[in-house]
Amino acid sequence: MSVVKSVGGAALGMFLAAQVAYAADPYYGGGYGGYGGYKDPYPPQPVAPIPLWQGFYIGGNIGGAWSTIETASNVVFVNGATTVLSDRSVEGSGFLGGLQLGYNIPIGNFLWGIEGDLGGLGNDASKSFAVGGVLPSVLTVSSDGGWYGDVTVRGGFLYGNALIYLKGGFGFYTGETNVTLVTDNISALRQSSGTFTGWTLGGGLEYQVSPRWSIKAEYLYFDFGDSTLNFDDRQFNNDMSVNTFKIGFNVFLNGVGPLY
Repeated sequence: MSVVKSVGGAALGMFLAAQVAYAADPYYGGGYGGYGGYKDPYPPQPVAPIPLWQGFYIGGNIGGAWSTIETASNVVFVNGATTVLSDRSVEGSGFLGGLQLGYNIPIGNFLWGIEGDLGGLGNDASKSFAVGGVLPSVLTVSSDGGWYGDVTVRGGFLYGNALIYLKGGFGFYTGETNVTLVTDNISALRQSSGTFTGWTLGGGLEYQVSPRWSIKAEYLYFDFGDSTLNFDDRQFNNDMSVNTFKIGFNVFLNGVGPLY
């Protein structure tokens, strides 16, 4: 029995000595961690990530456009002979597509920034009106496509990866509105408008699918104002407005991760 006690005491002493040695070893204990527990006295400092949505972005879009050309005062004979009725209008439609470039500044759950669009807008429209007078006349108002663009300020609220926003600002359109007046089957005059300028207002929903990419859907209303044309004693006013809806994507230039 004494032998057993002696062997047991020796084994316990060896175990305790081993534990003391392990605790004193800087590579395997001593408060430095578990297996291979060497601790770097100069660990790398964490780098603050770039906030989602922050900075410049560029993207593309495609959609549709629906226009209205009001002819409320489209033909006014200054001498008072005749006027086109005020309830007439010309409806048009077409596709649109282009690019957008912008800059975001997120502040908590709010985001504001500036964005510009540039692209092509189809606007096929044509309608003819009978004009009374000494000689029977037909007035035809038509339009075709052109370049459009806008520079807007936008702001909205962030909900996780989603952004709900409003935007508004300056808009322009280079598509022409053509006016032709035919009297007694003879084309008396034809005139085309210049570039339209006005304002735009709308909003949309954008969703960030990764730190680099987002997709969006957007509605914009454009009021391009009047394009006034004058011939002799005649004045033609074409008041154009356009509703647009488009879907698109953005690539965040300050984002992290691959582009694919």
